[in-house]
Amino acid sequence: MSRIHSFSKPSAEVASNFDVPDAAEIAMPGQVVEGDRGVVILKASGRRIMRAMRWGFPRPMQGIDEAGIIGLVADITNPLWEETI
Repeated sequence: MSRIHSFSKPSAEVASNFDVPDAAEIAMPGQVVEGDRGVVILKASGRRIMRAMRWGFPRPMQGIDEAGIIGLVADITNPLWEETI
């Protein structure tokens, strides 16, 4: 996962590039950072799906009600990632 990414193509072209059949039209964000809605392609029941989702992983923080958002994964050995599986 990257900290920031941008789109310059319409969603139909992105769906075609990733072989997503029957993809709904999605308003493509110009630029996405942690916490924004970004476009994600995932596989469910053997089919690729494209949808808009919140970009980044929630980061639990002790003593703080609202979690931070992580957008850059640099150390996958960190115990934080064990909780996401």
